[in-house]
Amino acid sequence: MKASRSSSSRRATWNGRSRRLPSCVSERTRSKDGSFKNKIGTRPLTEAARRLGIRTLVACELLKLAPIPAPSVEDEPELRDTTPSEFVDEIVTEEGPLAPEDVKSQIARTPFLRDGYRLLR
Repeated sequence: MKASRSSSSRRATWNGRSRRLPSCVSERTRSKDGSFKNKIGTRPLTEAARRLGIRTLVACELLKLAPIPAPSVEDEPELRDTTPSEFVDEIVTEEGPLAPEDVKSQIARTPFLRDGYRLLR
């Protein structure tokens, strides 16, 4: 199996068949509504991927799932932006893949996520 990749087109070729590669990002914090906070420029990247029909996968430690809503105002606008869940196709954690709409239920069934943030307040 031969794989070749062109970074400008985000396409790969396997056995003569061309396929779009997913866009992958890692995140800083994911809110219970499925949105996530990351380095500045992540949101435009995911928006462009959506327009081009490229799937966006987010790598996230389970520990970073936060039972809090997304911020209404960016606290570090020059460093970070918040990407809404509609620009993400799948979240990959150490426990496996997760759909953005399943973040809230994952938090609810994980005691250290559900209860841990209460202890920090």
